Amino acid sequence: MVALAALAVNKPVVEGTHVCDNHLMELVLVHGSGQKADSWSRTAALLEGEANVHCPQLSQLTEGGPASWFRLSSGFESYMDQWEGKPILVGLSLGGMLALDYASRHGKKLAHLVLIGTPHRIPRLALGFQNLVFHALPKSTFDSMAFSKADTFALSRSMKDANLEAAIAALRVPTTVVCGSKDRTNLDSARYIASHVEGARLIILEGVGHIVNEEAPQLLAPVIKEVLVEVGHRG
Repeated sequence: MVALAALAVNKPVVEGTHVCDNHLMELVLVHGSGQKADSWSRTAALLEGEANVHCPQLSQLTEGGPASWFRLSSGFESYMDQWEGKPILVGLSLGGMLALDYASRHGKKLAHLVLIGTPHRIPRLALGFQNLVFHALPKSTFDSMAFSKADTFALSRSMKDANLEAAIAALRVPTTVVCGSKDRTNLDSARYIASHVEGARLIILEGVGHIVNEEAPQLLAPVIKEVLVEVGHRG
C-alpha cells in the first residue's frame, strides 16, 4: 500500500514511509471537513508509482489558532508554497474550496486543478441543518473528522457567507470538475464551475455520492491518472 505524507506547514508529520521519486509529478490530495488525510488511502494506493502523493492534514494548517476560513486558507497557502515545481492539486468539498481559492490567486504555480464535490457558494439551509445535527452529537464523534467539535462550529461560522464565484472567474489553470451523480447538494455547483472556467472538463460519476475518494476510489483514480498523463504530455 502506498504511504501518504501528511505535512504540516513547518514540521513534517509522516504517516508510514513516504519516499519521493524525483521523476514523478507531485500530487496534492486535500480532504473534506468530515475526513482526515487517511481518507485518501485507497485512492492513493491505486496511484502507486504514478505520482508522489501528499495529503495535508487540514487541522494542522490553522497556524495554531482556532479554526477559521482565514487561518485555514492562509495555512494552506504556506503549505502549497513549499513546492518548487508545479503540482497537481486535487480537493474534495472543503478541500476543493481551499484548492479553488488558492488556484484563483496562484494558478501559475499549478499544473492542473481537480475539484471534487466542491460548492461554489455555501448552501445556507443545508449548513443550518448540518449544524443542528452536529450540536446533538458527542465530542467523540468528531475524532474521525477534520476538526474538533468546537473548531468545526468556529470554521462553519467563519464560512457562512463564503462565495467563490469571483475565484472561479479568476481561474486560469487547466481544471477538471468531478461530482457524484448522487451528490445532489453539489451537482449544480459542479456544472456552474465547469461552465464558468474556460476549457474545464466536467465528469459525473454515476451512482456515487459526495465522498468520492472513500465511496469510489476505483472510479476516481482513473480520472486522476488521466490528468497525470495529460500534464505529462503538456510538460
